[in-house]
Amino acid sequence: MKKPIALLFILFFVNSWTVFSQSVSKERDKVVMKTGEIYYGEVVFRNDEMLILQTDEGVRYQFSIAEVKAIYKETVDGSDELEKMQQEGQSDEIQNFFAVLDACGGISSAKNSFDVSSNTQVAFVLGKDKVFSENFFVGLGVGYNSSYLKSNSSLNFLPVFLRLQNTFTNNRISPFVRMDAGYAFSMTSGWDGGALVKAAAGISSRLSYKTKLFCGIYAGIQQFGGKLSETISSGTYYYEGTTNMRQLGVQLGIQF
Repeated sequence: MKKPIALLFILFFVNSWTVFSQSVSKERDKVVMKTGEIYYGEVVFRNDEMLILQTDEGVRYQFSIAEVKAIYKETVDGSDELEKMQQEGQSDEIQNFFAVLDACGGISSAKNSFDVSSNTQVAFVLGKDKVFSENFFVGLGVGYNSSYLKSNSSLNFLPVFLRLQNTFTNNRISPFVRMDAGYAFSMTSGWDGGALVKAAAGISSRLSYKTKLFCGIYAGIQQFGGKLSETISSGTYYYEGTTNMRQLGVQLGIQF
């Protein structure tokens, strides 16, 4: 009989201590940027050129002093902070949705179809940041891809794809890697679409909480089908089949 009573007493004590500890006030730093962004946490490093802020979740942000408008100390009640964190968490879920607009320019070629030709693509992506980790983005995109052939014609596709992207740090300037995988629907009569994979790597530049610029290089491969040709010693033969288009170039984009 004494053991259950002792256990209930311990549980009551732990619960009371938890409530009490949440109600204890504490100080935190409030960093206001010239862009209007506000960050909360603890300033763990500061000099004449930069500061580093660590949030309650352990995430660190590095800022240039020239970008900071003001730094404040504020006292936060534990219970109020818990409620605020819940509200901010719901707000963050909305703020973590982004749109991306990017443009690619480079070259493409396809064996038994066409030699090296100029290639362009524009794409629009909708997705969510902070998936799996702090800087991991997952989205769905659609684009328009064109290869301009020497015969004054073009080979056009409508790619629909899943995008996975990882930005390595929270710094204003950070390297990133990206992969698109999906299917390209043919927009040119007489040709069929096929699966696609494209990888890219480069540098991202964060302008504000929701706005980033991207610049990098990409390489991709896409399958398509149609009338192909092959030249051998006895002549040139034409046939219906599939081949792979290889792409290489530069990619620019903006996230907002």
